[in-house]
Amino acid sequence: YSAKSGNKPSWEEMDPALLGELQDGLLEAAAAAQGEADPVGADELVELLEGCARAGEIAAAVFCGERIEAVHEGGVPDELVDRLFEALKPLLRPSAVRAQPVLTGPWSETAPGKVGAPNPRKGLGRVLDKLIRKRRERELAQ
Repeated sequence: YSAKSGNKPSWEEMDPALLGELQDGLLEAAAAAQGEADPVGADELVELLEGCARAGEIAAAVFCGERIEAVHEGGVPDELVDRLFEALKPLLRPSAVRAQPVLTGPWSETAPGKVGAPNPRKGLGRVLDKLIRKRRERELAQ
C-alpha cells in the first residue's frame, strides 16, 4: 500500500482475534507438516488459505496451498481447484497483498543455505500454475 499513490489496499483488515486464529491454525499446520502434531485436515487448510488470502498474507496462503497439494498426493481434487484458484487469484494484484505481513511461520523464514526471505510471488505462481493445469485437464476430459 502506498500512501503516495493514493491506492487503497484491497486486502481485508481483519479483527486481531481472527488473525490470531489464523496464526494458531497456521502454526498447527506447520507443526503437522514437520510431523510434530496431528495432521491437519484438507478442509481446515482450505479455510486457512482463504483467510490468509483475504488478509493479504501471500506467503501464508502459498504455504497453505503447498500443504493442500501435499495432503492430496494425487493432485488437488477437482471440487477444490476452482475454490482455491478464486481465493488465490486476487493476490496477483499488488494492492491485494499486505506490504508488511503479520502472520509468521516457516513461510517467512530464510531456508537453510539461502540468503534472504523467500519470494512468495514465485510460490504463488507455482501453486496457481498447478491449479490452472488441473483445470485444463478437467476441461479437456469433458
